Amino acid sequence: MEDTCALNDAKHICNRPTFQVFPSLFDLSPKLLHHIFDYCDTQTILRSIRCVCRKFYNSVNIYNRFELKYPIASNWNLENLAHAIQLDRFTSLFIFGDPYKEYFFSDKWKMPDRFNQFMRLRSLTFYHVDCETVESIVKRIPTDHLTSLSIYTESEETYDLQQLRMLQCNLRKFAMNGADIQSYKEHISGPITDQLVYLEVGLCRFAEYVSFIHEMPHLRTLIIKDCLLDENYQDKINELSQSHTSLLKSLTMKKCSAFLEELESLFSLTPILNHLELIFNGCVFDSPLDGHHLAQILKTRLPLLNDFRFFFSYCYLHLKIPEHLLINTKPIITPFQTPFWLEEKHWYVTCEHIYSYDSIVLYTTPILPVNEDYIDYIRHVLYKLGNRFSKMPSRQRRSVFQNNPYPRASPLDKAIRSSDCRQYKESGPERCKISIKDNICQLSYKFFDHRTKDETPSLLDFVCNGNCDNRLHDIAVALAYGDTFSVLDLSNKGIKDTEVQYLANALRHNKTLKILNLSKNQIGDLGFQYLLESLEQHTTFTSLNINGNQIGHFALKYLLTTLRHVKTFVELNLGSNQIGDKGTEILVDILQNPETSLTTLIISNNQITIYGVQILSDVLRYNKTLIKLDLSHNQINARGAQHLATALEFNNTLTHLNLSNSLIEIEGIKYFSNLLQENKTLTKLLLANNEIGDVGIQYSSDVLRNNTALTTIDFSDNSIGYQGVLYFIDAVKMNKALKTIHFGGNAVSDEISNEFKSIQKKQNIQIILRSSSSFYF
Repeated sequence: MEDTCALNDAKHICNRPTFQVFPSLFDLSPKLLHHIFDYCDTQTILRSIRCVCRKFYNSVNIYNRFELKYPIASNWNLENLAHAIQLDRFTSLFIFGDPYKEYFFSDKWKMPDRFNQFMRLRSLTFYHVDCETVESIVKRIPTDHLTSLSIYTESEETYDLQQLRMLQCNLRKFAMNGADIQSYKEHISGPITDQLVYLEVGLCRFAEYVSFIHEMPHLRTLIIKDCLLDENYQDKINELSQSHTSLLKSLTMKKCSAFLEELESLFSLTPILNHLELIFNGCVFDSPLDGHHLAQILKTRLPLLNDFRFFFSYCYLHLKIPEHLLINTKPIITPFQTPFWLEEKHWYVTCEHIYSYDSIVLYTTPILPVNEDYIDYIRHVLYKLGNRFSKMPSRQRRSVFQNNPYPRASPLDKAIRSSDCRQYKESGPERCKISIKDNICQLSYKFFDHRTKDETPSLLDFVCNGNCDNRLHDIAVALAYGDTFSVLDLSNKGIKDTEVQYLANALRHNKTLKILNLSKNQIGDLGFQYLLESLEQHTTFTSLNINGNQIGHFALKYLLTTLRHVKTFVELNLGSNQIGDKGTEILVDILQNPETSLTTLIISNNQITIYGVQILSDVLRYNKTLIKLDLSHNQINARGAQHLATALEFNNTLTHLNLSNSLIEIEGIKYFSNLLQENKTLTKLLLANNEIGDVGIQYSSDVLRNNTALTTIDFSDNSIGYQGVLYFIDAVKMNKALKTIHFGGNAVSDEISNEFKSIQKKQNIQIILRSSSSFYF
């Protein structure tokens, strides 16, 4: 019995759940902690990790793989650092300066005395450091353990690296992005280059390229700006391809100007490439990249290639594109939609038409580290070299660059380009994007180097500089077949009736657009008719802003049909057009129709007279849908104000009313003062610039004392004097509902201003004491 109980207890213990215990950082050995430290910066290790506990303190004290980032501009004193930590415990030294300043060893920067104490340095990197300083530091630093030397600069100066021949080091990595190749071949050779695995240099000629891949037995990674080919390069390649086999695994060309047939020849020298990156020089090319030809080259010349990324762009800034030959992105990307790209290699290509830069861009995703500055640089160079260069064939362009490879801008030009780029980033450079993954054109305003994988754009700020036809073609394609954009802003682009046809045709197919802004263009009745007819099949459209065009009353008769079909269409901005009283008659018929549901109507600055206001007032008595109405900048006068005030006594729907710049004066304000005594619906009333004076503000002040509905009132620019302001202040102190008051352009002295500030603080009211624009909706 006891044995049975013991056995059951043992089974019970064995069946208990077991919990895995994970070791904490405090349990790790110093060796493992040091591996973790390798991923931390020196400041974090010394100031944070070392202070955690005694074990971490001791582990840090024996750690000997520190990295030092040394800013020349700060003139650091290495003496202080040497007291905190021995300099021979640093294995990586990163020295950087300001790219827009120069720090010369002789006068602007004093060489620290302790550079010779970096006894175990393995990696040395210079970033934006002048030639003299680099040479002086390299002479002083012990190089017995040095395996990596990198010099990155934007300057054109040639570094005299002759002393490197005497260095006692076995460099495995050498990078010098601006190196003069002739100087490189002359000064760095022999034992140093024999051990190189990684090499990064600037522009090289074909002879140097050949020497890199065939005379450096251990070289596996090569990064160059470009390879300039001579006339006899093909004969040399034919000879080498039969007698030499390169072991190069990775090749990057940062400003490639080679054409596809030339790349095919170059690739024949490196048949086992596994990784390839090509950033093509956009200043050279004037037509899209041929995806079919490129695929054939990669199949035959680089059969082992697994990782391929490219960035190709060209600018059509000075190309003469006939009006009938509009730029369309779909034919450009079609060659990249074959099984080779999609199924065999899984290399996905995106094409973008960037309107602001007059450019077409093709790139693989994930994208290479290229941003909008590069596209802007190309455009800048083409502008600088002028029409003659831009109209040259591609091969002629390249010869210009071979003689003067990469025109560099002055510091002022750089600052201007930087400012331009910031402006584009703030406003959002627009583009039409199409990816081979979904074959759908998408309007986008995001930078291709900042776009996230699942980001869905919702707003486009379209910029048209010149011939809008070229840009509107892609806009139309994207609207017709895309399903991502809900808001489209085409304001102030010089769009005429003929261009509106592109949009109208696209809108017949689009089902997602909700808000369209076409304000401040040159659209007339015919363009407005195209637009309204195209919207009849929409089921989600909500808002149209066509303010500041040339629309009369003729096309408004099509508006009723559109509103009857599109129940979601609730906001219409027709301000600053020419609809007049005849157009108002049509709008009255629309507002009377029970099948329409407009909630916001803006018809400011439309030459509407007292007659138009009168017929509109009659329908407002019974309208149950309109919430916001803007009649500002029309000829309403006191009689028109009387008609409106009488109508609103019966209206329980309208909450926002703008009558600024309407000439209603003292007589008209009386009618609205009487209205505010009874109306409990109106919450926002704008009466700026109506010359109501002290008498008119007194009428309104008497009513405002007890009004509990109004939250926003505008009496700015109304010739109100000192006495009238006092009336108004007393009324505001009694009012418990107001949240926003516009009162600029009246007699507001320092004393009155302080009084307003006191009210603002006590009653939590926003009081604006500057002149009003009177456009609020």
